[in-house]
Amino acid sequence: MKNKPLVSVIVPVYKAENYLYRCVESIRKQTYSKLQIILIDNGSPDKCPEICENFAKLDSRIKVIHKEYGSISSARNAGLDVMTGSYVAFIHCEDFIYKDYLKTLIFLCLKYKTDIAACGVCYGNGSSFHRVSKNGKIYVYNNKDAFMSRKIKSGLAGKLYRTTLFANERFPVKEQVSENKQFNFSEESLTYKLIYKSYLVTCIDKKCIIVFIIHLTQIKSRNHLMYRYLPIF
Repeated sequence: MKNKPLVSVIVPVYKAENYLYRCVESIRKQTYSKLQIILIDNGSPDKCPEICENFAKLDSRIKVIHKEYGSISSARNAGLDVMTGSYVAFIHCEDFIYKDYLKTLIFLCLKYKTDIAACGVCYGNGSSFHRVSKNGKIYVYNNKDAFMSRKIKSGLAGKLYRTTLFANERFPVKEQVSENKQFNFSEESLTYKLIYKSYLVTCIDKKCIIVFIIHLTQIKSRNHLMYRYLPIF
C-alpha cells in the first residue's frame, strides 16, 4: 500500500494495569504500522501512568497525555485534540485487537472511499471468547441507509473513522449522570451523528477482529454492557 495514511489510535487509560500491556502490545504489533498511538492517563491511581511512560520510551509512535480524572468522554476528547492522523480508532484499555484489525479497516476506507469502516467483533471474560465469524462479505451504505436502518451498532468499537468527521465534534460531557450512563449516551449519540455526517459507510462481515473483555464484577456497573459487545450485524 503506497502513501499510507497515518492512523491515530486513542486509548483512554484508567485502573487497567493488569490488561494495559496486552492492549498496547496488540496495537504496536499491528500489520498496519503507520500509527500514532495516544494513551490518555485519565488520573489512574495504579501503575498505569508508569506503564504508559515506559511504552512511550519504547516506541516513538506513542504519545502519553496525563490528565486529572474525568469521564471517559473527556479522556477521548483529549486524544482528539492532539491527534494528527487521517483516520482514528478508539480502543478500550482492557481490550485487545487482532493483528490485521487496522489493516482491514483502512483497506475498506481506501478501497471504497468511505468515511467509516466497521467490522465484526467477539467478546469474552478474559479466558474464553465467543467468536462472531461470517463469510467476509463487504457492504457499502450511504449515510442515510446506514443511519436509518441501524445496520451498524452505535458503539465506537470495531470502527475506523475519517478524522475530518470530528471537525467541530467532541464527545458530550455535560450530562451530570453516572459515568457508565454518560459513557453509553456519549458513544451512541456521537456515533450516529458521525454516520449521518459521512458520505459512505463500509462494513465487512468477517471473522472477529477485536476482542472485548467482560468482567463479571462489571456487569452491574457498566450500563447495557452486553449490548455494547454485540456484533455489528
